[in-house]
Parts: sequence; structure tokens; C-alpha cells
Amino acid sequence: MNDFDAIVIGAGHNGLVCAAYLAHGGMRTLLVEARGSVGGTASSERWAGATAPDAVPVWVNEAARDRDGRSQATETGTGQPDLAEDDILRFARGNRAGDCVHAVFEQADFTSSVDWLGVIESALAMHPPGPPATADGHAQRARQLARMMRDVTTTVLPPGFALREVPVARRLVEWEFHLPSRQFDAGALSRLLATYDYPVPALKFAPLSGYLHGFVDLVAEHAGRYYVIDWKSNFLGATAADYAASEVSAAMAKDSYHLQHLLYTVALHRFLAQRVSGYDYERDIGGTLYLFVRGVRPDWPGAGVYFNRAPRRLIEDLSALFGDGGVRP
Repeated sequence: MNDFDAIVIGAGHNGLVCAAYLAHGGMRTLLVEARGSVGGTASSERWAGATAPDAVPVWVNEAARDRDGRSQATETGTGQPDLAEDDILRFARGNRAGDCVHAVFEQADFTSSVDWLGVIESALAMHPPGPPATADGHAQRARQLARMMRDVTTTVLPPGFALREVPVARRLVEWEFHLPSRQFDAGALSRLLATYDYPVPALKFAPLSGYLHGFVDLVAEHAGRYYVIDWKSNFLGATAADYAASEVSAAMAKDSYHLQHLLYTVALHRFLAQRVSGYDYERDIGGTLYLFVRGVRPDWPGAGVYFNRAPRRLIEDLSALFGDGGVRP
């Protein structure tokens, strides 16, 4: 049997929610249910002649986790003598390292480095990226994260701005959403995405009637436009060429990130339609940025960045597959 960080017994409503939060927090989670259906009393099957409320299923999207060494954290410094000691390419890999990187981006003020050291120390304490380090090793990890922050926040991104221009007040961090669905169908979804040539594998799942639940790493507003931003700590290699557009595109397709960012855009589209007066997709949606942060740096132009602005018609058609309704934050 595979190793798991947590095992949840019982796939009723509470079990489903608990498993979803554990998995979102980076834990490999096994959900066990003896019955042939999940949801408990929140399911839509008949119980003694009565019909329970509609199911509220939760999709735990494996693609949301950085696929950078699933089971253990490993140090990357050995065997790469040409890298500077503070290069993030030397930083540990794995789920725990990814959680640490995410925590830094969640807490840091991009516009000022004054508090970065405190944020980094907190992230290292809350999410140790590997085995306990010596004092020198700990300091090196901190320097690697600090340089990563400088590089990522000062790099001019494809829309024409750098993250250092986005203040805290213009950010929604770990934005949680619930997309209501009447009958979200895998076949219809596959046919729609094929029409727009997004490289998404064949999809198979039971029709979704309830809510699709998810988190967006960051929603940022700049110059009146809103962007979905996702941090990826995946180690693609140790050179600029390893983070070129072709390599990033391959990683996006391999790990099904395209479906993820399109669903995030649908959620943001619906949310803004409720909150922004006179909302217009073409004017207000800036697009999606997936930042493979180990390769995003000013001296590697274009490296480590995936940028996409989905056609309005696709987002509207994808939204329609969920049926009428908005998004519940």
C-alpha cells in the first residue's frame, strides 16, 4: 500500500470536507468508505423512502499540488557546483518544500522587503523543507528564499508589470470558492476543451451535482485588471533552457494544470460579475499566470512563466456547463 500522511475513515460530509482540507494542506490523504456511495446524509440516494438533499461533492484536485518529488524532501545542492549558494535551484524539493515556498508568497509584501526575513523564518518554522539543518544550512535556506522573492517580484511578467507593483490591498490570498453545479458532465467538458485545443487528457467522472470547491493561490488586481496567479515550485532543471516556454508548456500539459486554471478563471469570472459594477470580461480579466518560481528571474527573460488569457466565449461556455448560478466565496 502507498504511504499516506493521513487516513480519514468515513466519507460522509464531514469526512469529505476534512479530507479536502488535509489534501489542500499538502498531506497525502486516503479517504475510506465502506458503503458504495459517499456523502452520508448529504447524498441524494433514497433512505427508507425519503430523498436526502443534493450531494455536495468536493473535488480534491491532485494537479493543485506541485509535482516535485511526492514523498520526501530532498536537497538539490549536491552535483550542481555552478549554482550560487543562494540560488533557489539548490532549495529542497518535495511537498514540504513547496508548502514552505507557498507560505512565503502568501505572507510577504511584494512591494517592500522590510519584513521578508520574518516571513521567511516563519515559513521555515511552519513548513520545514527537509531534515533539521545546521545553523549555516538554515541561514542558506533563508538566503535562497530571499533571493527567490527578489527575483520573482522584480521580473517583468508578460502582461507588462512586476509583482512588486502589486500591494497587499490588491491581493486575495488563498482565495476559496465554491462553484454550484446542477449537472457538470465529463463528456461535455472534454468536447468543449477539445474545441479550443487545450491539451487536457480524457476526463472521466460521474456527473457533478453540488459544488466544486477550490482555492486559488492568488488573485491580484493591477491597473484595473484581475489575474489568477499560481505558484509552482516544481524543479524542471538547473538551467534557463529547462524553464523555457516549451518546457513550461510541457509541464502544464503533463500535470493537467490547464483544466485547473480554466476552472479558476470561471470562478473569478462569476465572482467579479457579482462584485464589479458593469463587469466586462474583456476589460476586467487580465489572464492567468503560472509561475514556476525556481526559473523566474530578471536575467532569464521569459523563463518559468506560463501566461494565458482564455477566450471569453470559452469561459462563458465552460461556466454554462455548471448551470445557472454564481460563485460562493
